[in-house]
Amino acid sequence: LTHYLRTPIGSFKNILDTLNSSESSKLEPKVKSELLGIAQKEVSYFERLTEDLLILAQVSEPMYRAEATSVSLSEILDSEAESVAAQYSSEDRKIDLNKEIPEREFKVSGDAHLLRRMFRNALENAFSFAHSAVDVRLSHDEIGQAVISIADDGPGPSEATSISFGI
Repeated sequence: LTHYLRTPIGSFKNILDTLNSSESSKLEPKVKSELLGIAQKEVSYFERLTEDLLILAQVSEPMYRAEATSVSLSEILDSEAESVAAQYSSEDRKIDLNKEIPEREFKVSGDAHLLRRMFRNALENAFSFAHSAVDVRLSHDEIGQAVISIADDGPGPSEATSISFGI
């Protein structure tokens, strides 16, 4: 946990030190702009990490009860996929987002915030390891239950670390 907290803080501190140094006037505008872009990404990462920690603290509480309302899996998955794709797109790294999300809404009873975090975590993982594409699919099985698939064309886990689970 301390590694995940120290890394963005250290990076952000170094960028601020560089921009506040007496040498910063010698930096080209493009370099300053790139540093500010990196700083913004680090702050966003730190913000998401902090949110994840708060959620973990909440759900660990014995009195915690998830807020179950009717939510649209289609809408949540689509918006999170677009958001993460935008976050990971850059001039240096092009990753295609291929979505197969039907317009028909898949309504479930659940906590929209926790579902968003779950999808965001899975999508960020896929985009982090993808070489060139991430596929997101929402369909249903033979009895009408939602089936969600998030896959990338990256190396994938080894057989020794592969994990399977069902919901």
